[in-house]
Amino acid sequence: MPSTIISDGEIIHDTLREKNLTEEWLYQELQRQNFSNVEDVLYAEYTENKKLYVQPYVEQAKRDDSD
Repeated sequence: MPSTIISDGEIIHDTLREKNLTEEWLYQELQRQNFSNVEDVLYAEYTENKKLYVQPYVEQAKRDDSD
């Protein structure tokens, strides 16, 4: 069952603890997917034995174009 571990650029520490994961692990997984900051991530979900799913924020330039 998927578990949300980042929402709106913030780590959900309770979920990390429940899943026996560390912030170090999370940052390594984000770096593997070319994210350097948690703040760049809108949403991330963890499912055991699967790759971390990461949904980035839309780039600022793209957001400006949609106005």
